[in-house]
Amino acid sequence: MRLKHAGRASLILLLCAGCIAPSAPAATATPLPSAAPVATATPLPSLTPPPTPSPSPQPSLTPAPLAARVLIITIDGLRADALYRVSMPVLAGLMQRGASSLSAQTILPSATLMAHASIISASCLAKHAITWNDYRPELGETHAVTLFDLVHAAGGRTVMVVGKEKLIQIVHRGTADVFAYVAGHDRDVAARAASEMAQGFEAMLVHLPVVDGVGHTFGWMSPQQVSVIERADTAVGTLLEGLAACGVCGADVWTHAEARSSGGRRYYACSRRLRPVGHAARCSLPFVRVERLDAAVWLELVAAVSRDDLLGVVGEREAESATERPMWEADLAQAERRREQLEAAEVGILERYRRGLISEAAMDRHLRGLGRERAQLRDQAEHARQAASARSTPDPAAAVAELRRRILAPSPEERRALARTLIAPGGVVLAADGSASLSRRISRR
Repeated sequence: MRLKHAGRASLILLLCAGCIAPSAPAATATPLPSAAPVATATPLPSLTPPPTPSPSPQPSLTPAPLAARVLIITIDGLRADALYRVSMPVLAGLMQRGASSLSAQTILPSATLMAHASIISASCLAKHAITWNDYRPELGETHAVTLFDLVHAAGGRTVMVVGKEKLIQIVHRGTADVFAYVAGHDRDVAARAASEMAQGFEAMLVHLPVVDGVGHTFGWMSPQQVSVIERADTAVGTLLEGLAACGVCGADVWTHAEARSSGGRRYYACSRRLRPVGHAARCSLPFVRVERLDAAVWLELVAAVSRDDLLGVVGEREAESATERPMWEADLAQAERRREQLEAAEVGILERYRRGLISEAAMDRHLRGLGRERAQLRDQAEHARQAASARSTPDPAAAVAELRRRILAPSPEERRALARTLIAPGGVVLAADGSASLSRRISRR
């Protein structure tokens, strides 16, 4: 189990109106009325000199503590004005507890790849040189220094979990310790991100793609896009997203939000009840209110952290991890060798096309095939890398004491982070009677 240092975490949530989504009309600022002239009285001459004023003490400025982690979540295609028209309680709560702006503007053109390249590097298009918006590995990658460059060079763990594979081009090769492309819904991206958070990180980018895709298909602020915007908000804020499993059929548990007209309540539900597979019957697992289950699981976590034998459990996990590490290191080396072979094959295909030996269609077909194999290899290597690089806890007793201190009065964000540290994916099992159990009290990582 990895017990992270309890430093501050910095969350940057960006409403990314990517792919040149149409913007709402700008509000016209009403000028403030000018103040009326104020008459000043002529002072009478003083007969005694005024006392010499003593200098007032200047307040000392205390620098804010540095953040131990940076988490960037981008909701692709979400306009800022949607927050006024759609129920988004999670985002609204984050804005109330932190600093926010609804008037910040991205670069032009505001396409997904170009805008994200600017976000991760704090630079304009002329500096990062990402001028395309597709997956074009032959064009290279960003020219700018990115956040991942700095964190990776300092020894921090960097993670990207994205819904569009082309985003790998916004960072330099090797600076993303984990790159996970998740082809699916925002909840699938959130579930994968949750599992990565449990491993610990210093910089993470999470990209939610569905709002953008639905906006292009049905129109911005259409009823279809409003529905997925609400689900994106749920994906950002649910405590057990990606950690719960159905006790009836074994499928993943998703979150489901009612329409605002029906109250906007949120529930945990079996994915095979929400979306049956093929002609199979819907799962019978009942819906469970998010607030009720989150509270019950949190009480279980508090009890688990308070147990007397926790220090011994930590020691057992450390010993088990040390035994398995050589095996994972060998798997990682094998995956790296295969990655080099795939890169050489891509270079050879591009060279054959440049010399006119194959057609453009043949080149695209070969590159797509290599790309699919590379994506599979990336997932395998990522899993091996996580297991091989799991850091040992230098002082288990201090780590347990710090964990117990953190669990006493955490913020909602801290609760989610602790849940992902202490619960393995699928470790919360929902039963047919609506109850839940923690099948594994503490994640192996």
